[in-house]
Amino acid sequence: MIMIIIIIIIIIIIIIIIIIILITIKNVKEKVIPVTIIGATGTISKPLRQYLSNILGKHEIKKLLKTTILGTAHTYCGKC
Repeated sequence: MIMIIIIIIIIIIIIIIIIIILITIKNVKEKVIPVTIIGATGTISKPLRQYLSNILGKHEIKKLLKTTILGTAHTYCGKC
């Protein structure tokens, strides 16, 4: 009898935890961050700095430009 009561209490606690998690997930705000494409020639859009500020971490535009240009060169040259 005591075992059944303990099992029922555990089930009730699990249900309460699930309800709390669902309420927390429902209150999370979503934020859309547009994807900015850096051109092969190194051209960038004006709001790139604003978009990057919305993404966690440190971002340097010079490194992004270098990566883009080297990636483009690799695509065109193959094993350059």
